[in-house]
Amino acid sequence: RDRTLAPLRRTFPFPPPFGRGSALRVPGAEDVSIARHTPVSEVATYVSIDPGRPLNALWTSAIAAAIPIMPLIADLLPSEASRRALVRMPEPVSDGAPSFAASIEIASALARCSLAILAADAYSVTAEIVAYGAERLLGLPRAEGGVLAPSQIVEPSRALRDLQAHGAMVVLERAAERTLQR
Repeated sequence: RDRTLAPLRRTFPFPPPFGRGSALRVPGAEDVSIARHTPVSEVATYVSIDPGRPLNALWTSAIAAAIPIMPLIADLLPSEASRRALVRMPEPVSDGAPSFAASIEIASALARCSLAILAADAYSVTAEIVAYGAERLLGLPRAEGGVLAPSQIVEPSRALRDLQAHGAMVVLERAAERTLQR
């Protein structure tokens, strides 16, 4: 940002039951969700594990320290099979308590607003979002060609309402703050 490295770590106010926690900046594909007609200067993605609890601080510190040696770690894993052995799918959440939260912030020179979503787990909410998007795509009239941003297929606030009504997530909206600058 402005010829300086963006901060790798940031603190966010995650919704209950999580609380305030650190998150690490990661490459993301969220840019494609912004409609082409919307002027955007920055889109950033941060990921966190267990915010609001002691594991969060340990995790962010360990990952931030390991980033410079990640290529070396990858080279030490001799085969695709050994790399796959390190990746285990988590067990599904069975008690109904949310284990996934996303915090979204939108800011301009005039205002800042944010919302959060809570879901049982990241995999189930992702599946619901993909299915919802596929249903909307199939319902569109045949286009001549080109690529559409998700916000050009369905109004984002409608998508959130629909997904919440279906039980895929809970949407928590925080009050907008006016930041009028002269």
